Amino acid sequence: MAGWKGFTAVALLLLVAAASPTAAQTPPVEGIQIGLSTDAVSITAGFSGADLTIFGSLENPDPLVARQGRYDVIVVLEGPP
Repeated sequence: MAGWKGFTAVALLLLVAAASPTAAQTPPVEGIQIGLSTDAVSITAGFSGADLTIFGSLENPDPLVARQGRYDVIVVLEGPP
């Protein structure tokens, strides 16, 4: 009989531990990875322009926001003052 009570106590403890809020996983955080085709553009006297490619990916996007197409990309290029 004591073995059955011990087994029941352990099983109950495992169920309570699994149901506790600390056991719940937090949702993954969104992140963004970006890259450029070149890190610097040399502007000299004969400079007539440059082609830049900007690329990236979104990590762990919110499915609802992605489905609604609400992710926007904004690129700002700044030169020396």
